[in-house]
This record gives sequence, structure tokens and C-alpha cells, in this order.
Amino acid sequence: MKPASLFRLASAFPIAVAALLVCGSPIYGQRPAGQRTGPRMARAAVTSNLAPDQRSAAASPLAQAAGTFLTFDAGPCQTPPSFPGCTDPVAINNAGDVLGYSVDANGLPHGFLRDKSGTFTIFDVPGAVAYSLVFSEGPPGSSLSPSGQATGGYFDASGNQHGFVWDHHGAIATFDAPGAVNGTIPLSINAAGEITGYFFDAGFLGHGFLRDAHGTVTAFDAPGAGTIANACFLGLTYPQGINAGGKIAGYYYDPQCNVHGFLRDRNGTFTVVAVPNSADTFPATINDGGEIAGSVFGVAGGNAFIRDQNGSFTVFNVPGVRDFGPMDINAPGVVAGSYLDANLVSHGFRRTADGTLTIIDFPGAGTGFLARISHAPSSKKPLLLA
Repeated sequence: MKPASLFRLASAFPIAVAALLVCGSPIYGQRPAGQRTGPRMARAAVTSNLAPDQRSAAASPLAQAAGTFLTFDAGPCQTPPSFPGCTDPVAINNAGDVLGYSVDANGLPHGFLRDKSGTFTIFDVPGAVAYSLVFSEGPPGSSLSPSGQATGGYFDASGNQHGFVWDHHGAIATFDAPGAVNGTIPLSINAAGEITGYFFDAGFLGHGFLRDAHGTVTAFDAPGAGTIANACFLGLTYPQGINAGGKIAGYYYDPQCNVHGFLRDRNGTFTVVAVPNSADTFPATINDGGEIAGSVFGVAGGNAFIRDQNGSFTVFNVPGVRDFGPMDINAPGVVAGSYLDANLVSHGFRRTADGTLTIIDFPGAGTGFLARISHAPSSKKPLLLA
């Protein structure tokens, strides 16, 4: 089951899952074994050349990526035994600012911004009793813009989910998408302050939204997603990321519950994004150059893909993957992300633009997940966030 369906179910029981979501455990896009995908929809408007990476799932273990690890905590805390920790970083920008949330000594959650010098700014969204895990799910640059503007989701005292925007001056605005009866979930913010994500209507069906820099929120669905009357029970449209040009990448379910990727231009024009000869294509992130990365099912040569700005696909394989978690792609085309192996242990990975694939595991860590990669230009060393 993919994140969209997981969050759809979670939002049906918002009070019960609030404690789970705030603790920061990664939710992976799990699809039950044997799930039927059905016949695939015609992929109009996509002209592409497939360039599969020839690595196989049986390849020898990958090398560990070189790099220096820096650890930090937002402050002392006291949490229930079931909580994995006190500090959960979820986003990083080119300046090295880190966005996340923490739990204080009284067990109360807060948002924080850590600048590159190590100084923490703590903030609280009015009415928030918990921050939803999707606060940590949205590329590119996650939920933190280059200027330090942040977006995320939170639960109120009644268990309802809402969106918020916070800037480094301390201003906080909360919002809901039109028609959002069962939750608004922001995932990504760009340099202009435009935000995308999805929301759940009265029937718990997911739809996409775009919030502009002035606060106007527009709901949308991909043309192939059907209507509320004939929608797949998993919902309709699930945007994942927005780039500086206002292009939105994500995926949708057609009325037969088949999965398709999409690219939405600023003017509202949609293009289907589908890896040729695949069963399911799940775009997860888009960079400012228009490159899209994500996971794919049922295609020879791999389990992940990159689509360039011209529509050509490169498929590559991350060995040993049971399921993928968060994934991100930066300006030079470096892809970073997380996955679960067969033992349900989480690992990070990095694929450079030349196809070199390495594993990233924190020394001595039993498990964990790699959340983001900075969108620094190629002249700088990208920063990875876990």
C-alpha cells in the first residue's frame, strides 16, 4: 500500500494515530503482495526512451558512501518508551538550515529550525497538539524553502489535520484546502512560497491542492483520476513535490485503481508520467530543472527511475529493496532516499548522476531513514539529512 492509501486510512482515525505520527517513525509505501494492478491506461503525452541500469536485484552488497556525520538534538526531552527519540529533522535547504520537530522535557511537541551555525529557533503552531508525520514527507527540499519558509501538517485537539506555513521572522499561518473535511496535508514548498499537497474530502478521497504565495488554495485532480462518483477507493490525486517553476509531480489512481504518475504545469496542463512497460509508476520528487525521480513496479532492469526534462527515462535498481521510503533529487541529479530491506531494516542510498550507487547507514545505528538531500549546485557538496 502506498503512502496515499496509508494516510487515507490514518485520517479516518486521526485521534488514534496522532501519537504514532508525531513520534517520527518512517512510513513506507507498502503495497500488499499480490495486489492486482489491472490493465494499464494509455499513456498519452509521454514520449520517452528507456535507458535501464543493468544492475540486478542479486548484485553484491553496495559500498558505503563516504562522508562525515553530524548529530544534534533540539534540547532535553522526556518521552514515552514507545517514542524513538526527541529530535526528528525532516528537511534541509541549500543554506544548511534544518527543519524538524522535537519533544520537550514535558513531552510536548514543537517545531524547530536549526541554522548552519547550530542555533535553534523553536516555534509552535497555534492549536497544534501533534505534528503529522507528513511534515517529513515532501520533496523537493522537503518542506523547507531556500529562504527558510516552512510548511507542514498538524493535528488540533479534536484530531483534525490542518496545514501551516512558518517563516524565519516567526509569522505563522494555518490553512485548509477547500473541501477538506478530513484533513489537509501539505508536502512541498518552493522558493516562491507556493505549496502543494493533498486533502481528504467527506468521503476520505484524496485530492491535490496548490496554495499560492498569497494564500489562495486551489484544488485539482488529474484528468485520468475520474470523479467522486466513480473514484477508486484509494482516492484520486496525490501530489508529491513542486519546483521553482511551479511544476508539480505526483501520482493518481484511475477508477480501476491503476496507478499513474503525472506532471502538472503552472498553467494546469497535465502530462502522464509512466515508465514504459511498467505496472505502477510513483513519482516522489521533482527538482528545479524538471527532473523527476521515484519508484516503479513491474519493469525489467530496476525498481526506481529518473525522468529527465525531455521525458526520457532511466531505470535503476537498488538491490535488496522490500519497499521505498522518502526520496529526493537535487539540481545536479543526485538521488537520495531510504528503503526497507527484507528484514524490515531501513537504509539510506545515494545515486549520483553518473549512475554510481552507494548505501548510507549511520555508524552503529540499528535502523533509520535518509530523508532529504540539499539542492546545492554542482560546485558544492550536497548535504544529506537523516
